[in-house]
Amino acid sequence: MQTITIVNSAGGVRYEASHSDPKALLLSVPEGCFGIPGRAPTAPSLWSFDRKEWMALLPSLDALREKKWTAIKALRERAEFSTFEWDGSVFQADERSQARLQLALSEALRVGDTFTVEWTLADNTTRVLSAADVASALGALGAHTLGVHARARELRALIDAALNESELDAIQW
Repeated sequence: MQTITIVNSAGGVRYEASHSDPKALLLSVPEGCFGIPGRAPTAPSLWSFDRKEWMALLPSLDALREKKWTAIKALRERAEFSTFEWDGSVFQADERSQARLQLALSEALRVGDTFTVEWTLADNTTRVLSAADVASALGALGAHTLGVHARARELRALIDAALNESELDAIQW
């Protein structure tokens, strides 16, 4: 079984064809296209008619920036919804935990100064929180979220200012 890669006049891959008869393969090449022996590389590439070899297509700087920003956004989300610290305790910051903390604050405001709640922390230990503690922990959560987003904006500015792939690679969360 032989394989050829069918390319257009610009060297762009259209498709691959395989057949046991090499003559049948050549007859299957559409007009305006060319049959290049073998398979095209898996990475995006063009056939160079001058050099008679596959040339890798390098991603544009804009494409590299978008890829980096996508990675940073994923890291931002992971950081935002992981954990935060308040008064020496580590709290979970996932959406469900955020909602629970907000509900606890609502109940604390309803009950008043006598409110207390036993809160399960990120390490599964517990801590008793007063109404003021719940409000302060919720404030720390807000500060955590704002800090994460501020860091992401700083990194976005660095991504936008990067002039090449090496500068993009140097940008880390």
